Amino acid sequence: MQHIRTVLLFLFAAFVSVQADSDPESCDGEFCRKEHNIYGRDANSNLLAHLPKDWRTHMTWGTFRPHIYAGVRSRTGPLFFFSDVMWSSHSERGTIVRHDCRQDDGLSYGWNRHDGSSFGTQDITDPKIGLLLQTLFTKEAGTWAISVNAKSTKEHSAKRTIMIAFGCASDKGVKVDACVRVNQDGTTATIADSILGIDSQISILGKPSAVWGEKDVTILTLKEAVKSALGEDGLLPNSVEDGSSIIVVQFEIGKEDIEVALVQSQNSELLDLSTLKKMSEKLSDSFDAEFQSKFGLEPSNVYLPLAREAFSALVGGLGYFYGANKVSLLDGTQTETEDGGLFSAVPCRPFFPRGFLWDEGFHQMVISQFNPTLTLDVLFHWFSRMQNDGWIPREQILGVEAEERVPSEFVRQHEKHANPPTLMLVIERLLDANLSTSDNELLHTLYPAAKKWMSWFISSQAGLGGTFHWHGRDPNDGKLHPMTLSSGLDDYPRASHPTKFERHVDLFCWVIKALEIMEKFGRAINDEAGANEYKSDREKKLQRLDKWHWDKTALVYSDVGNHSNSPRLKTYFVYRCRTPDGRGAVDVHMRQGEHPKCPPTHRGQGFPLGDGHGGHLSVQKISYKKKQKYQFVRNIGYISLFPLMLRLLNPESDQLLHTLQLMRNETHLWTDYGLRSLSTTNFFYDKENAPGDAPYWRGPIWININYLALYGLQHYRKLSGPHQSLAEQIFQELKENIVKNIGRVKSETNFFFEQYNDKTGKGQRNHPFTGWTSLVSLIIAEKF
Repeated sequence: MQHIRTVLLFLFAAFVSVQADSDPESCDGEFCRKEHNIYGRDANSNLLAHLPKDWRTHMTWGTFRPHIYAGVRSRTGPLFFFSDVMWSSHSERGTIVRHDCRQDDGLSYGWNRHDGSSFGTQDITDPKIGLLLQTLFTKEAGTWAISVNAKSTKEHSAKRTIMIAFGCASDKGVKVDACVRVNQDGTTATIADSILGIDSQISILGKPSAVWGEKDVTILTLKEAVKSALGEDGLLPNSVEDGSSIIVVQFEIGKEDIEVALVQSQNSELLDLSTLKKMSEKLSDSFDAEFQSKFGLEPSNVYLPLAREAFSALVGGLGYFYGANKVSLLDGTQTETEDGGLFSAVPCRPFFPRGFLWDEGFHQMVISQFNPTLTLDVLFHWFSRMQNDGWIPREQILGVEAEERVPSEFVRQHEKHANPPTLMLVIERLLDANLSTSDNELLHTLYPAAKKWMSWFISSQAGLGGTFHWHGRDPNDGKLHPMTLSSGLDDYPRASHPTKFERHVDLFCWVIKALEIMEKFGRAINDEAGANEYKSDREKKLQRLDKWHWDKTALVYSDVGNHSNSPRLKTYFVYRCRTPDGRGAVDVHMRQGEHPKCPPTHRGQGFPLGDGHGGHLSVQKISYKKKQKYQFVRNIGYISLFPLMLRLLNPESDQLLHTLQLMRNETHLWTDYGLRSLSTTNFFYDKENAPGDAPYWRGPIWININYLALYGLQHYRKLSGPHQSLAEQIFQELKENIVKNIGRVKSETNFFFEQYNDKTGKGQRNHPFTGWTSLVSLIIAEKF
């Protein structure tokens, strides 16, 4: 079959003056500050200015739109330049347009090679439309390019097209002034330098079917506008309205393959597909060699491709977001933080395409193994989001594209809600690494910000008498058992009755570990007084760990709280009470055989609600046979392992032995696929916490916690002591189980998953979940 190449070449031949995250001297973007309600950033405001200017320039462009199947954007905000790949299928049965990542699209996709900054390759299989798309991103010596090769995978009668959308947009979702001017035949265009400081000429080579633009289209309406504009022939109108800030170039897909490339260069001699191909081959070979070297993996390692793809999927999900955090204050009022940018990896491109605080620590443990400078860039951005009091909002929903994917009730962040300080584990890795002089200086620059964050973290989550509990548990949250969202372990069962007297063992361990790392950080920058203070505080708290959290009867580490160990579920049917005039209604719950207890105002004609399947709608509630009392909360699971996982136990202690035995116990946590999150003996094991809420941290296997388990085991298998051989045995078995299962599921489905079933090992929930599941790359390499 003849291979027909159609090339779209974007030539930014002139000077490109945009700098990554803007230039502090020019007071652009993130570097312009203003007072905004009670929130703001003082010492953190100029953190990003410490990043080397040549690095920020290098990082100006990238695949920083992870929620798009393939897209490039400038790391500027709120105005940015972007270029997205789209494709379509049109027939009498309907029109399909692909653009943003959606699980219900049924696609298989993911970056199989990516270095996070300069190079990436991705395969996208669209079985419904019948296409295989291969995307390539390259950046070298002032040149960047994104190319797409589309191949038919089956005979198809529909009109199929590839589209490239490009132009200027706003993270606020508003219409912006036109920044791109296209000539009459669509072969050349110019980017206006007044928008982003870009003085560029665009050349479009090839014969597109249409060049289209409408002046009212914004980044939020682009996909639907394209779909609406497609004609009966499946093509866009060949017209561009004056004032259009977004241009779409469309190419028809015939029986032959089609290749579309966007190239930005300051050197016109590089504008050649064969040169681009050679450049990509060189970068691919270089990436493979560097990955193998940095992760210490031999070419003969059968899991090398799995490790490389897990890492690539993660860094290919790095994104740049710009906007303000919406905040709920303690007094019930609402406010917003300042606008600002965040450079961060994301857990899941179709479902969680935004930054999550405790996820990011796990992400950067992986990325720092390959490129510490890239990790420092991310850390500087996260700490730049820290507020004056030291609080970092745990979920960063910045900009309209991020916000539209989050239910409105979950958008606002609460100022006393924390998250596990996993970024401290990243700082520990960097302190222990052999960093370059420049990277080491950058790391030391973060010390004041880390001190402020840890000061807020420890004080905000403190309880009474030196204890700690995750703030934010609400007994009226509408769940069967109150959630603990701040812990990151969401529906993991805690004390049955939340109070300020709770003691959470995982939080206490995080505090102790953070103090240990801050001591090490202080000594690294010669703050001996600060380091000694952290050491003293850590030692005092460590002495209390067993006193407060070791259950001598159950031989397990546990939470403590106002709790009943005798829960039971009761089923209630839903009855709708009506007012006498039939205009008002209220639902009440009743047990089977009971009469509905309607309020006096609603004693008109009522009826039981149906479940839509011929039965009665029911809800479940928890009751307790015994009254609650202040006691150990014997919910054996992940939280029972934290003292081991964070390396807080004496290697000769009985507590270490009992925790190792608990870990290896198949009735409790051990499976052939990894450690399950909650013991099978627990009342809440595999139970939903509300109708439709599948068990989250109540049995399924999570790779981030399994990595922490291996992180702890790695420590104890290296230390001389009576339990060293047992730690070694469990380490080897657990590592093999995790890697083998993830590899099997990946080969069967082509996806990494959010969690894995503890009974079958199958992947479940969101996918592709290329966040902390990518820790499998470190597990394969035994980098802890």
